[in-house]
Amino acid sequence: MTVHPQRRCHRMKGLFERRVPDSRRHSRGLLDSSTAGMSPRRPKHFALTAHPHWVDQHWTAARVVVAVPLVGAAVVALASKNDGLYRLLVKEDAILEWGQVLAYGTVVAIAAATLHGHWRQTDMSAAIVVGGLALASLLAIGEELSWGQRIVGFETPDIAAANRQGELTFHNDARVEEPARLALLIGGLYGISAPLAIRRRTPFVPPRALIGFFAVVVGYMTYRLLVLEHPSYEEAKYSEWPETCFAVALGLWCADIGARVRPSLGHRIGTRTRI
Repeated sequence: MTVHPQRRCHRMKGLFERRVPDSRRHSRGLLDSSTAGMSPRRPKHFALTAHPHWVDQHWTAARVVVAVPLVGAAVVALASKNDGLYRLLVKEDAILEWGQVLAYGTVVAIAAATLHGHWRQTDMSAAIVVGGLALASLLAIGEELSWGQRIVGFETPDIAAANRQGELTFHNDARVEEPARLALLIGGLYGISAPLAIRRRTPFVPPRALIGFFAVVVGYMTYRLLVLEHPSYEEAKYSEWPETCFAVALGLWCADIGARVRPSLGHRIGTRTRI
């Protein structure tokens, strides 16, 4: 059978492109510099998971991350019907509080591992965001541990006399409680609105898959500030779950930025970031 010369040329070109590595194809002009070595485009049917922070191969993990805070909110609400189980989750030094400490500690660890790399790459935006998240996390860890009072056991100083728990913390001080909740509300609103408004990838914008975590924070803090003037124990201690969501969101956000320097971080949390 006679093959048309133009078809034969196309076949030979395709065979050549399959055999030649990307680096040589790029040098011979067969690949555009913007697409060499990049993964295929993601399908158009992606919704919350279709954000540059989350790569196609891990879209299932991103959907799981979207669901976790909402499912957790329902589980903690159901647990409030059982006093023993609820206290195991939300009381002082219980599961959720230590979960927050672990999440904030993860932010600090990632910052320590990646800040130098961001600096070397002159990625100042990433360095600023990671450094800021690390400082906020250190502050949160200090508050959760009562600035060492629970570990060392020293007496509560006079500066914390208004603390309703009798400990050296500021977020439980009657004068600081409302501003602290307002700060969490503002942070949650930013975590929801920024990813929806800004489509391009930047360290200043958290991944869209974390919107669920921030939505839990906004929902509870709005309800607490506007409706719950005198909350019951169950209503007040439910705040531990939104606070945990906020801590986990910061940890995942920091890990996503850190994957620019250490791609293995992205694989460990189900993300891969293009460097």
